[in-house]
Amino acid sequence: MSDWIKIGERNETETFIRPWSPGDGLVCSQAGKQKRSPCGPPVASKMILYPRGTYVRHGEWREKRIHSVVCVSHLAGQFASSPGGERAEVERAAREQLIVAHWDEYQAAVAERFAEVRALRLAAIPEAIRDLIGDRIDADETDCEGDAS
Repeated sequence: MSDWIKIGERNETETFIRPWSPGDGLVCSQAGKQKRSPCGPPVASKMILYPRGTYVRHGEWREKRIHSVVCVSHLAGQFASSPGGERAEVERAAREQLIVAHWDEYQAAVAERFAEVRALRLAAIPEAIRDLIGDRIDADETDCEGDAS
């Protein structure tokens, strides 16, 4: 274990890191937990050591080790406070930047979606009721473009 560097100790476990080497694995162990951004290639191997890990028999315990491979983003997550919150903030800022840069297109898209929603709502009104209030629907058409109810 000479090439392993101890990076932490918590709840009777010790965590070690070493540079990735062939044979450790090809995919970041966190890859199954990805939501939006894919992981990069593995850069480090991580080992969690449970000194009193597994009960064998008659009061005998055997050391337990869990090995995993991590990409640079998840390795940084071992030391950063909250990478998840940063991702949401970055995505929000990127959306705002795009909306501001293409304001007219954004407003046209919003108006189009409101028109689609309104058309679906009006289609759900039974024909008999629609005939009774048809003139009011046409008069109200421009007033409820921003109505979300």
